[in-house]
Amino acid sequence: MFVLLQLCMAGALLGIDEQAAQDLPKEEPPVVISAHLEPHAENVVKLVITATIKPDWDIVSITQKPGGPPPTRLRLEPSESYHIKKELESKEKPEILRSDVWENPEVEVHYDLATWSALIEVSEDIELADFKIEGRIQTIANGEDNAIMVRDPFVARMASREQQEDDSTEKPQQP
Repeated sequence: MFVLLQLCMAGALLGIDEQAAQDLPKEEPPVVISAHLEPHAENVVKLVITATIKPDWDIVSITQKPGGPPPTRLRLEPSESYHIKKELESKEKPEILRSDVWENPEVEVHYDLATWSALIEVSEDIELADFKIEGRIQTIANGEDNAIMVRDPFVARMASREQQEDDSTEKPQQP
């Protein structure tokens, strides 16, 4: 929004109208979050959250040790409809980088893709087809020359068969 405002102000000075400024290409975010639910057992679903990370960017893992950069945080909106049966775990093992910037020199990062899952027990009176879990990710996306705070909401609903099959295939990590 701030960038759009700056473009509109610059456009006014240069004689570009507001609509033309809005039509300028928008930069793709460095991290895109998606989430879905998969059936697991009776009254239990698997929550799958995926961060697709732009090339030449990384994010810190959820298991980053103290003394390093802040770890990625995934928060679920509290609800009486469910409770967490098994905490979030990372599917991809983070890569360990060495850093002289932090007290803890080992920084755990993900490139390309980070997928987390948790088992969620759903109340018996909930219809799974209508069930959803809302949450938010907070992470720092690190590029070559800058870092961007990412605070994005997500909504997870029951997945299609294709999403479930895609989640079960291994995705390569950047070297």
